[in-house]
Amino acid sequence: MNDAPNDPTPLAVSLAVSLAQRFQARRRDCAFSVATLARLAAVEPDLIRAIEEARPVLDPRSIEAVGAVLGLSPRELSTHEARGPDEPEA
Repeated sequence: MNDAPNDPTPLAVSLAVSLAQRFQARRRDCAFSVATLARLAAVEPDLIRAIEEARPVLDPRSIEAVGAVLGLSPRELSTHEARGPDEPEA
């Protein structure tokens, strides 16, 4: 393979993009600004921007904190597709 060891795999990129879209949509549904969400999750606004831009975020606890404010369970954060609004959590 010609990929550098630190290059993300296609799956990692796909998961990051899916998570970014989910976070951004949920943040907008909640009518939170980046600054408000960051304050509620006790993280820096740059972390919210990094997640929403599908940039690497190395601290899973921070992702979970933001997800919790947005009402996303750890299971939803770790799967490629979020459940729909009318679907019960398994």
